[in-house]
Amino acid sequence: MQSFQITATRNRSPWIGDTGTTAFDVVPGQLAVTAQLVMLFQNDQEYRNFLGGSTDATAPAATIPSKALDIVAAIDADTSLEWTLAAAQVTNYTRQFNTDGSPLLATIELKSKRDVSTLGNVLTVVTKNQTAAP
Repeated sequence: MQSFQITATRNRSPWIGDTGTTAFDVVPGQLAVTAQLVMLFQNDQEYRNFLGGSTDATAPAATIPSKALDIVAAIDADTSLEWTLAAAQVTNYTRQFNTDGSPLLATIELKSKRDVSTLGNVLTVVTKNQTAAP
């Protein structure tokens, strides 16, 4: 992965009161999580597997699969940050064609599929910041 961006939106709606600009109430909305990844595929087989589900696929899969997306940024075993989308679905992707054999570059946009029963399945963030004893 070359770069990534994750956006979590709470979609709150303020209700304006009779006094003009003061918010009377704030109605909670549905949590929406989107992501954008810029990925390098080392060869055509990796790209075909991502796009069609097998290394010899010639077209995108007919259904939009949802798979877990787990991104970990770690300094060492005790210091890391991990983002998990339990059911990420591709909403859009663009790629750069090349004929020189260099890695394929693709920009992939995702959304987290809503799981009504477990809110934590939309987005989970785990941080580790542990200091070893001297």
